[in-house]
Amino acid sequence: MAEIAEQAGKILGPLSGVATTWAVDLGLRLGVFEHLARSADGATADDVAKALELDPLYTKVVLRAAYAGEVLDQDDGRYRLAEHMGTLLLDPDAPAYAAGAVQTLVALRETFLDLRSFARTGEREWWGDFDPEWIDAVGENGQTYYRRMLGSVVPKLPSVQASLERGARFLDLACGVCRGPAKVVAAYPKTQVTAVDCDRYSLSTAEREMKERGVGEQFTFVQSFLEDLNIEGGHDLAIINISLHEARDIERAIERVHRALDEGGTFLVSEFPFPEREEDMRTVPGRLMCGVQAFEAHIGCQLLPTSRFVELLEGAGFNDVGSIDVTPTHVVIHGTK
Repeated sequence: MAEIAEQAGKILGPLSGVATTWAVDLGLRLGVFEHLARSADGATADDVAKALELDPLYTKVVLRAAYAGEVLDQDDGRYRLAEHMGTLLLDPDAPAYAAGAVQTLVALRETFLDLRSFARTGEREWWGDFDPEWIDAVGENGQTYYRRMLGSVVPKLPSVQASLERGARFLDLACGVCRGPAKVVAAYPKTQVTAVDCDRYSLSTAEREMKERGVGEQFTFVQSFLEDLNIEGGHDLAIINISLHEARDIERAIERVHRALDEGGTFLVSEFPFPEREEDMRTVPGRLMCGVQAFEAHIGCQLLPTSRFVELLEGAGFNDVGSIDVTPTHVVIHGTK
């Protein structure tokens, strides 16, 4: 029989993680970590407050919480970023970049607040109903998945890499604010992108950001639900990032992607791999996946295990269907027309 202290630890451990998550989010938004990254000898709380024009007490609270969470180190009252935290929190081009995930979990508060009443009424909402903070946070988090695909998946698929090098006609589905597709264009400058999303806010933000990056002419924007996409051929590659599970009719959405690809074209489904077995939900990745399910329920869907995506692609007529495990929370399923 478990002791009460052991059971209490199962509550207190996650609670301490929540405290660290909020401290990290504040440190990012207030520029605290960026300032410390530039401070070779570290900085005191008063130094940080003065440099960033912040309240000294609030600054001390944020720094202490980040230190408690081992995000910062401290010697004689001078704080500095712990090892690798500059990469994890400040480098959006790094495959290990985690700041977007932190911001997404904080923005997820919108879902949990709504669930207080929606769990009784059964009400659902769609992307256009959400605060821009959530959409921007998802865009920031999602770009990391593209960086991993470029580094870990594309080299394992020679035909995809060759197509990108030639100048692929690339269909990006549920494109959001397009920070991920922009990484593909940066890596393969000949690429032309058809960016599809049902949310007007996301598309308008994407169009503005791509122009600011100087790649606007390489993007064509299409507002459409995945199930209603009406494109006949013309694409060598299609990617959908952590979004296929949200399709209102997944089978129809995949069929529409199949139609939009030319013969030999490849479909890459970048996804959260929901645990195949119930006992795997009690792992760290499994707990994260179950947390994401709250938002998915909010918009009327749920995550799926990798095996289900394989079945769906095969059922739609894709050939050579397989999967590549990128991280414990990221898998890419691929198939060829």
